[in-house]
Amino acid sequence: MPMDHRKAIDLVELVYDGHVLQFMGQVSRAILMEDGARVHRSKAHEEWRKSHLVEKLEWPTNSLDLNPLENVWKLLKNAVQHGQSIPKSLDELKATIQREWTLGSSSQLLTLCHSMLARLQYVIEARGGHTHW
Repeated sequence: MPMDHRKAIDLVELVYDGHVLQFMGQVSRAILMEDGARVHRSKAHEEWRKSHLVEKLEWPTNSLDLNPLENVWKLLKNAVQHGQSIPKSLDELKATIQREWTLGSSSQLLTLCHSMLARLQYVIEARGGHTHW
């Protein structure tokens, strides 16, 4: 079995059948947003979305400027790398990320969500090119 296909199946089994499906069951009218990674365009993912009636948001391939979650990942990454102590095990890493997520300000997340109109405008002005986001 090719490695990319195995990665796609693993992601579906570990993430989609678990956390994604559980989360989407708690949200009305949930739409799945993925980046343009090859694994997200796999047949395994497509079949999973169809079998679970999950709608996927069509998203430009190079769209980091439009995804506020990229900013959240950066905040978490900075907190882990420059926090009080650098995690030395997977359990410590999980605990650090959970702590930082809990400490993270909901106003930060709201600000990121409210930035979408500006993000769209900047991407349009840049004709799909890179922006400061």
